[in-house]
Amino acid sequence: MNDKIKTTRKNFLRWSGLAFVGGLLVAGKKAAGPETPNADANSLQQLAETSRVRSARNIVVRESV
Repeated sequence: MNDKIKTTRKNFLRWSGLAFVGGLLVAGKKAAGPETPNADANSLQQLAETSRVRSARNIVVRESV
């Protein structure tokens, strides 16, 4: 019965502090709302597609021979 690991005040405060901070992080994530990773990916994809489009200024149409 004496072979159990005894909890010291320092260890108790450390573990309770870590649990408290972890609870705050979880609560903060839930309060922020659901994440939408697809919205960021879609906006980046649209920017990439529009950057490849060139304007039609000063273009000479070749006549077919």
